[in-house]
Amino acid sequence: MTESHCDPPVGRLLNTETRFIRLLVALSLMIAAAPFVGVLQASFGRWWAGTLFEVVFAFMLLSAALAVATRVNQRRLTVTLALICTVLSWFAYQYDAFGLRLSKDLLAVFFLGYVIVLIVGYLFHQRRVTNDMVAGSLCAYLLIGVCWAVIYSIVNEISPQSFNLPENESIGFTGKNTVNSLYFSLVTLTALGFVDITPASNVARILTSAEALVGQIYLVVLVARLVGMQNAVDLGDEQQQHPSG
Repeated sequence: MTESHCDPPVGRLLNTETRFIRLLVALSLMIAAAPFVGVLQASFGRWWAGTLFEVVFAFMLLSAALAVATRVNQRRLTVTLALICTVLSWFAYQYDAFGLRLSKDLLAVFFLGYVIVLIVGYLFHQRRVTNDMVAGSLCAYLLIGVCWAVIYSIVNEISPQSFNLPENESIGFTGKNTVNSLYFSLVTLTALGFVDITPASNVARILTSAEALVGQIYLVVLVARLVGMQNAVDLGDEQQQHPSG
């Protein structure tokens, strides 16, 4: 992901040293907003609560699309996918139709997976640790959690008995159920352990185990990469200051 592939003046706008910092802010806003959907729905109605969250969700999707877009075709693909996913998400919430929910979730998994691959590829091609690279590392980690939250939503859509939940609660990446999906996914990703939501089906158990494994592998490999890069930079600086011979 280099700036040489970008088109001016759009390239200068998209490929700044803060693109992942902006994405990290958008992700944080979305995660922070999820618990309040139910409260807003009770106070202001379903339409307003859903619309406000979809705006935050759309902001996150577009931030992700623009953060990883370094070529014209790549930018067209990511932005188009983000816009389609946003529209499907809004209709899925407003009309609460199974087909819309499933289509939106499947597209979201594809989009988020694509973004994660691009970010990880970028991270492993860098030679120097920067603030934006650290932000990108955090973005990829959180996006893994969001992507798995959507996967759990798909599983629960197809098989509603896949998770044991508190009474009157459900898992889904739509409306007030979004917080349950994110909560369960982030708890699994960080290996904190199950509390009030547990996997009940074999598919759900395998997926939760896989997410926990991916989360731990990502952290181990990433930390090793960052430490190795910093050591290489420090060694290079030391050799420049004290050249041999």
